[in-house]
Amino acid sequence: MKHKIVEQAVRWLEKMGIEVEHNEELQEFEFEYKGAFMIIHTDTPEGVLSFCCPYVFPDELSNENKIICEKAKEWWTKHIDTEHCFCEFVDNDCAYICCLYGRNRKDALRKYELVEMMEDTINKWKLFMVAISIAKEQLSSRVETL
Repeated sequence: MKHKIVEQAVRWLEKMGIEVEHNEELQEFEFEYKGAFMIIHTDTPEGVLSFCCPYVFPDELSNENKIICEKAKEWWTKHIDTEHCFCEFVDNDCAYICCLYGRNRKDALRKYELVEMMEDTINKWKLFMVAISIAKEQLSSRVETL
């Protein structure tokens, strides 16, 4: 189900010249913004926008991906406000960060609000990339000392 706030967000993205692809099977809209692949889920409660940015592990067959993700998640949650954001390990080749933004206001979603939400999500995603690098480095240095 697509809510009013999701429709408004998609219209703003299109007005901004951003190509938005609707994935009906997964109930989401997919697009790129400032070099980040972003997803808006449509199965959220009315008045809530959900932005997700995935991270695809380069070696999808590695048994270390879950360990790396858990270490990264631990570091990441210490460095951000997790009140409305979380990180999940999806399967052996993918993790994502997701931020939920609620709006209790009845008026239309403003462009600046949408941009702020996307910027916040991307900043948290970039910090997760840093956390992944730190976790990989820690894991490789631990392996080297054995």
